[in-house]
Amino acid sequence: MIRNEHYRSGVCISAEIIDLDAGTISYEEEGVVITTRPLTVDEVAAFTPPAPTVTAEERLEAARDALGDVSKLKSTADVIKALAKLQSALAGEEA
Repeated sequence: MIRNEHYRSGVCISAEIIDLDAGTISYEEEGVVITTRPLTVDEVAAFTPPAPTVTAEERLEAARDALGDVSKLKSTADVIKALAKLQSALAGEEA
């Protein structure tokens, strides 16, 4: 929930309450909700936080997991598969 409050002389005179879970925006004046309406698609997009990003440490760990034990690579095909998994891991993709 996001609450945008407007103050005058230190007193909250109005607020917009954005509820992404309910998909609504409510307008409040002097503590009383005056109206509520559905959020538009653009408003939902504007107020929705971005998806979490993969950190460099997480990518490195995924690369280590993808590459595995190199001593088990017996053929050129095994090496190519391991390198493809490594590339995906470094790019932050699911293997």
